[in-house]
Amino acid sequence: MPETAVAAIRALTLPGTAKHVHAAREFVATALAERPCRESAVLLTSELVANSIVHSTSGQGGEVTVIIIDLGMSVRIEVIDEGSDHLPIIQDPAGALDDSGRGLHIVATLAGTWGHFRDEHGLTTWFEIPDFDSHARGRHALPPGHC
Repeated sequence: MPETAVAAIRALTLPGTAKHVHAAREFVATALAERPCRESAVLLTSELVANSIVHSTSGQGGEVTVIIIDLGMSVRIEVIDEGSDHLPIIQDPAGALDDSGRGLHIVATLAGTWGHFRDEHGLTTWFEIPDFDSHARGRHALPPGHC
């Protein structure tokens, strides 16, 4: 089977503070400006960066790194934080009036696939999203001539 070349489009490291979630969204929006999956990728990145800040030591004066990888017909976004004692899990659905608890449900629903792993850098939570708007599932994925 031939190897498929992938190339990181961009990487950005931010302070692990809530006010920098917006910078992560802008970073992804700019990098994927011409990609059909842009809006969904921005939303999912926002969820993962917010989770990293709230649930890892990155939110206690550390950093969060966002990496965008072009897979051709899809995009992979990795969010690397400084880790915690717990791994990300999808919890029971939040109540309609709850302020939190929906992030990984949103990721699992909109992403083609997602996961996480620990290594010497901390915890990496990632998702891959097809190069079409996830809100339009069921329609043809790509317009003719689009990457």
